[in-house]
Amino acid sequence: MARTAGLTRAVARTAGLTRAVVLAAALSIGGCQGGQQPAGPVASAPATLASPSTGGRAPAGPGLVSSSGGSPAATCRHAVPSAARLTPGQDLVEGLSGTWVVIADGDMVSGWQVAPEDARLSVQDGRACSDLAGTRVVRTTSTLVDQARWVRRGTVRSLRVTPSWVARSWPGATEALVTRLRSAYPEMTRPGMADQLRCHVAFAASKDRWNLEPGRPDVGYPATVAAGCNPGDLVDPDGR
Repeated sequence: MARTAGLTRAVARTAGLTRAVVLAAALSIGGCQGGQQPAGPVASAPATLASPSTGGRAPAGPGLVSSSGGSPAATCRHAVPSAARLTPGQDLVEGLSGTWVVIADGDMVSGWQVAPEDARLSVQDGRACSDLAGTRVVRTTSTLVDQARWVRRGTVRSLRVTPSWVARSWPGATEALVTRLRSAYPEMTRPGMADQLRCHVAFAASKDRWNLEPGRPDVGYPATVAAGCNPGDLVDPDGR
């Protein structure tokens, strides 16, 4: 009986040793040595490649330029070499018949006439780009008014305004014209004078000159339009 009990204890010790050896081997293979992986080649999933110094984005390829404001790269299909560069804070807006206007804080900086007229422009990194090859700027101006002066038309005192070509083809010219003329002619602060000017911009853009009379009554813009831009009894020799 004593020999049987001793044999049983020996078997138990052998089983415990076997479990210890197996556990040690498992720990060694799993790399549980201070949280580090064992030395030597190991298989891993393919790494995601990122281009150097691009924040993980692929660099721009040929024909691609970064757009203004640091937005993602965009295509400048055809640069317009005859167009001036735009500075931060300036925007390019479309007018009529090939007119494009550079504005800053809502005010005109310059006007461009481009050919062909149906070319559509965009701005990339401050330079003008077109959707059509061969687009060019054929004339520019930095003014909305070529001339403005007081004249007498019979007995009527009139502010004669000769608008620039961009004032005739940029819908946003209306309020810009009112603001600029007000700074030089106090009479333009009268609502009736401003309404006459707005009416001429909207409905008489093709006229060579616009005549604005402070002697005409202030009837509001709709009535000014209904009166052909000339409310009241004063007779306009030009018909408008």
